[in-house]
Amino acid sequence: MGGKSKVLDTSKNALKGGPRAPDGGVDVSKESEIIKQHFHIFGKQHVKQDSHNTEFREVREMVPDQTGFIVAISNLLSASECAKLRETMEGVGLNVASQADLNPRKNEAYVDRESLTFRDAALENVLCSRLAPLMPQVEGREFVGFLPRWRYYIYRKGQSFGKHVDVATKGSLPGEETEYTLLVYLNGQGECDLEGGETIFWATARKVLCEVSPQTGMCLLHAHGRRCLLHEGALVRKGTKYVLRTDVMYRRISS
Repeated sequence: MGGKSKVLDTSKNALKGGPRAPDGGVDVSKESEIIKQHFHIFGKQHVKQDSHNTEFREVREMVPDQTGFIVAISNLLSASECAKLRETMEGVGLNVASQADLNPRKNEAYVDRESLTFRDAALENVLCSRLAPLMPQVEGREFVGFLPRWRYYIYRKGQSFGKHVDVATKGSLPGEETEYTLLVYLNGQGECDLEGGETIFWATARKVLCEVSPQTGMCLLHAHGRRCLLHEGALVRKGTKYVLRTDVMYRRISS
């Protein structure tokens, strides 16, 4: 994708101290089952055939005058892959929200969802090969991969994620830091009876900048860290919303 990321002044929108990471540590027993299921879903032959086919993926700038700020990419995952991932999530079982999530302290966000954190290098390779040609440009930096902490999220009827900001994370090598939150919606409006669950970005405390409705297989990239806007996961009014999430790592380009 062309264009350079522009920086919005988000200082008035940020929650002081940033959001708490409510997803917990890695559950090794569940992680091994997830990796096994992912191998069945994505298999080596499938990855080889699909790795650089970008013709059927539409890239949309959700804020046209801010190139690379909030970007939606359709069909990152197929409908079949999404269905199998949803089955995996329900099969392994996710962690319910803690009392700390449901009763946040000052400057922390309310979170009501099921979640599970895991690591999977094979999944990272699949999505990296599909996304690499489409990643937004960030001035003076280059895309290198993903934070190796993947998260499954399930939002059921009545659940939501309150207004918050996403903090950046330093990488293991000098000059590495995450620049984007990556969300992959595993179902869309009407699928699994879903109504609601939009991702809403706020320009100010009272003015919505844009609203993104879940679509099956669609990837949403939004700038985080110093560029992050206040945003929320709207209430699921009916059905269930399934999401795959991680953070996108960039590194400083040596001069």
